[in-house]
Amino acid sequence: MPNPSEIKASQVNYELNSSFYPVSNTAQLTTANNWVKNVASVSSSTNFQYGRLRWGINFPGVVQNDVGVNVSTPYAISAKIDLSAQILTDISSDPNATAFTYFYLYSNGVFTTETTTTYSGGQTQVFNRIWLTSGVNSDYTANLHITSVTGSGLFTQGGASSDANTDLALSTDRVWVVRSTVSGVGSDADAVEGNLIIKSSGTEIFRRPFSFVTVVDIQP
Repeated sequence: MPNPSEIKASQVNYELNSSFYPVSNTAQLTTANNWVKNVASVSSSTNFQYGRLRWGINFPGVVQNDVGVNVSTPYAISAKIDLSAQILTDISSDPNATAFTYFYLYSNGVFTTETTTTYSGGQTQVFNRIWLTSGVNSDYTANLHITSVTGSGLFTQGGASSDANTDLALSTDRVWVVRSTVSGVGSDADAVEGNLIIKSSGTEIFRRPFSFVTVVDIQP
């Protein structure tokens, strides 16, 4: 298993308190604070591991919707990759509307989340982070393990999604898509929840919960 690149307390502090988040960066780090634990996606002090902090920064918690990225301080809320794209409109303005969430793990080492809405008020928001900071891409696998599905939100709908519930080598680009779409008056709501599980040489090194939600509602 490749060793993670070095992690410093100052880097964790920056992750929690940089200008990317709407809080001060003068906070003192303490493992009694769930914000710190949530960087490593560990909620209990009995199994908190400093070694997971690097992976927590590489595979960060993200609160993102079609209006903005990290609209609140994500680690203070949970450890999730929490993506949502929602449309509420009317038939006179938008006879057709579609909402997407995308989660990409690229073989070049980039982690990307995207939310997109296609209608008169449509928006696209994108967040990028480097996940590959030690070893090479073929050292790692990713598994989006599903624990809950709402509607027909399974990843294969609306795009060429990668497989779920399977360890996939990150030497190949991976993408998972959730989509809701409506033509005419009606509504469609879809969601997939579970855990992103990262392994090296078959051994789990990190996991982060995720929730991908799309909703479209066209009123008369």
